[in-house]
Amino acid sequence: MLKKSVYIIILISFCSLIKISCQIYSLNGFICDSISGEPLTGALIFDTLYNKIAASNEFGYFNICYNDSVQRKLIVSYIGYENKTIHSRLLENNHFKIYLKPKNYEIKEITVKGPSNRIYSIYNNNIQLSVKQINSIPLLAGERDICKALQLLPGIQGGSEGNSGLIVRGSPNDQNLILIDDANVYYTCHFNGFFSVFNSDAINSFNLYKSWIPARYGGRSSSVLDIKLKEGNLKKFTAKGSIGLISSSVAIEGPIIKDTSSFIITTRLFNFGLLTKTFNNWFKGSFLNGYTFFDINSKVNYIFSDKSRLFLSFYNCQDKSLLNFKINDNENQLFKTQWGNFLFSSRFYRVLSNKLFSNIILTYNNYKYLNKLYYQNDSCKNGYNFENNTHLNDFALKINLEHKPVNYITILYGFQSIYHIYNIDKISNNQVNIKNQISSDEFHFYIENNFFITNKINSNIGLHSILYYLDDTIFYSFEPRIIFSFNITKDILFKTTFTKASQFIHNISSNINAKPSDYWLPVTRFSPPSEAKQFSCGINISSPQKKIIFDIEAYYKKMEGIICIKEGERFNGSKEEI
Repeated sequence: MLKKSVYIIILISFCSLIKISCQIYSLNGFICDSISGEPLTGALIFDTLYNKIAASNEFGYFNICYNDSVQRKLIVSYIGYENKTIHSRLLENNHFKIYLKPKNYEIKEITVKGPSNRIYSIYNNNIQLSVKQINSIPLLAGERDICKALQLLPGIQGGSEGNSGLIVRGSPNDQNLILIDDANVYYTCHFNGFFSVFNSDAINSFNLYKSWIPARYGGRSSSVLDIKLKEGNLKKFTAKGSIGLISSSVAIEGPIIKDTSSFIITTRLFNFGLLTKTFNNWFKGSFLNGYTFFDINSKVNYIFSDKSRLFLSFYNCQDKSLLNFKINDNENQLFKTQWGNFLFSSRFYRVLSNKLFSNIILTYNNYKYLNKLYYQNDSCKNGYNFENNTHLNDFALKINLEHKPVNYITILYGFQSIYHIYNIDKISNNQVNIKNQISSDEFHFYIENNFFITNKINSNIGLHSILYYLDDTIFYSFEPRIIFSFNITKDILFKTTFTKASQFIHNISSNINAKPSDYWLPVTRFSPPSEAKQFSCGINISSPQKKIIFDIEAYYKKMEGIICIKEGERFNGSKEEI
C-alpha cells in the first residue's frame, strides 16, 4: 500500500506540470571566481524585489524566470566571497557571467539579509563544502583529509581507528557512491586506510548526501559523495607545493589560451617511499621491505562559447607494498601487494535555451588489485608462487537535462548506461588455475522535480529506475526519492524524507583492516542486489543571527541483500562461487 501511495504522489506531482504556464523572461548565466575563473557551485542569487532566489549548479550555471521586464536588483553571494549587487532590466533572454571577488577578511563583513532558510530547506540533507572551506579543514600530520573531516559529523564513522573510509548510518563502506567528476571510485584509502585518496589541492567542491539521495544518483544504497575537481586558472599561471609529515604534494595550473582554455596538474607522493628504497639498497640483508603510494590529478578544459564548454579529467592513484625475506643463502620469500584506481572523465555542457541546460558525460574506470606470494629454495631446487590478480573496468555514458519551465519548478531528467567487465585471475606455480571474465550491463533512468509549493513549503520528488542484465539474469528496481520541508517560523524548519536505493554490485573482502584485498562481484540470481529503504524526520532551529544552529533528526533504515563471507570460509574467485 505504501509503495502504491508513493508512486501515485510522484505521478500527480509531474502530471501537474502540464497546466503550468511558462514565463517568457529569463535571467541566466554563470558565476565564477574573479581571480581564477573557476565556476562557483552553490552560489546564491537573490532578487530583492520579488524575493526570488536561485542557486548555481555544479558548472556555476543559474537561471531565474520572470513574466515581466521591470528593473531588477540582484544580490549574488557565496561563502568566502564578497557579495555583488547587479541592477538589470530584463530582455527576452539575459545571459551573462558574474565574477565574485574573494573576501578580504580584514574588511568588516557585510551581511545581506535574504530568505536563507528557504535555500537551506532545499539543501538541508546534504553537506556541501567549497574550496575556501576545504582549505580551512584542520591538518592531520600535515594533510587535509576531507573524509576525516566528514567523520566528525553525526551519523558518519570511519570504522577501525584511523581509517579514512566512511560508514554512513551503519552501512558498510562499499555502499557509498563516490564520484570524481562523475567517474566512480572503488578504492578510497592510502596508507592502509590512514589517508583518503582525495588530494585537497585538486578539489573545487563536494557534496555528501546521507539521508535523502536525489533521484539523479543511483548505483549505491547508502550515501553519495560527489567531488568536483578544480578546472584550472584561466587568468594566470600559479604553482604551489607542500611537505607534510607523511606525504608531499605539488600543484600547477594556468591558462593554455587565456580566458578560453586552462589546465591543472596535482600530484602527491609518500615521503618514505624513496627513503625505504634507499635503505634497502644500503643494507642488503635478510629482510627488505617497502611501501609507497602516489596520486595524480590532471584536467584540461576548453570554452567553445558562452554557452558550451568541454572538460577532460584524468585521475590515477596507486599503492604498493613489498616484503622480502632472505631466510638463508638458498631460501628466499617475497610478498607483494599492489592496488589502485585509474579514472577518465569527459564532460560537455551546453545551454540549449534559456530554460534548458544539457550535460553529456563519458567515463572510464579501472580498479585493480594484485597480491603475489613467491618462495624459492635453491638447495633442493623447489619453490612455489601464487598470484591473485583482479580487475574491474567500467564504461559509462550519462545524459542529463535540467529544465526550468517556471521559476519555482526545476525538473531534472536523464539516462545512464554502464558496462562492467570483471576479471579474476589466479595463478599457482605458473599455471592458470582460475581465469574468469564476466560482464554486466546497467541502465539507469531518472526524473526529479524540485518544487517550491509556497515561500514556506517546498519539496523534491523524484524516481530512479534501474534495469540490470547479466547473461540470462534480469533485475529491475523502481526507487522513489522524496524530501519535504516546511518553515514553521523564520528560524524553525521541519523536514521529512524517504529514499529507496539499490546496489547491483557486491564487495567481498578477506581483510580485517582497510588494506583492499577486495573482490567486486556482479549481482547474480544466487546473490540478488542489496537494497536500502530509509525514512527520516527532523527539525532545524537557528538563532536570529544564524550563528547557532540546532539540528536533530531521527531515521529508520532497513537494509536487505547484504552479503559476506562466512566465518572460516574462503573466497577463491571461481565462477561457481560467483
